[in-house]
Amino acid sequence: MTKLTQKTFKETYFYKTDLVKICRNYGLPTQGTKAELNHYIDCFLSGIPANQIKPARTYQKAPSLKMSEISLDTPLVGSGFSFNNEARQFFATYFNVKKFSSIVKLSATLMAYSYNWSRKLNQLWHNIRWTTIA
Repeated sequence: MTKLTQKTFKETYFYKTDLVKICRNYGLPTQGTKAELNHYIDCFLSGIPANQIKPARTYQKAPSLKMSEISLDTPLVGSGFSFNNEARQFFATYFNVKKFSSIVKLSATLMAYSYNWSRKLNQLWHNIRWTTIA
């Protein structure tokens, strides 16, 4: 990578993936919005040492959910849900099977269940629609 100056940086358009690479190269924070990444690089190029440039926000990982805290309404992102033993126990109970021995089986079962559920809903909608029209 050629030496990046503040002038060149401000005159050039960078995609977010490029900004992340630049941040990594200079030892700057790599998480955040494109504007935040731009800010980190701009600060660094203006003379602020990389170790003094801190992320604009902190990311806190939610603690993993216990089986009793998981439901079909649990969001998969940001809730602490993960495909761990607790999730396996929940889905084994929900689908009335002895156990899930792998994530692959869990994923396959969820996909099959989702597909079948989707087909049933489509059939139901089709029947309701044609019953209403007739």
